[in-house]
Amino acid sequence: VDAVVSTMLPRLFSETTRARRPEVISQIQETMLRTPPRAVAGTLRGMATRADRTADLSRINIPTLILGSAEDALIPWDESRSMAAEMTNAELIAIPDAGHMAPLENPAAANAAILRFLGTLA
Repeated sequence: VDAVVSTMLPRLFSETTRARRPEVISQIQETMLRTPPRAVAGTLRGMATRADRTADLSRINIPTLILGSAEDALIPWDESRSMAAEMTNAELIAIPDAGHMAPLENPAAANAAILRFLGTLA
């Protein structure tokens, strides 16, 4: 578990969060370190064997919100933009001062984007 945490944790958070909100990172680190090794192994196995569904994006025609960030090391902004472009009814919102864990890193911006999007749904 330690090896996975030490590899993944730096990639989950932005430089901004590391500088301004290290307590958020510490909380996630503690949670990750408490995860049973069998659960970590299963998660890694699942991610390694998951099918690429990129070709299916064009078939999604319901309102979809994609939250992204220029500081996301796991899903680069260009990939988020491409994903949104493939979908017929997607909205892409950039969450500032955040990485992959945007709702934890910048909850005010993430929540505002989610609430605004939900307000547009019938």
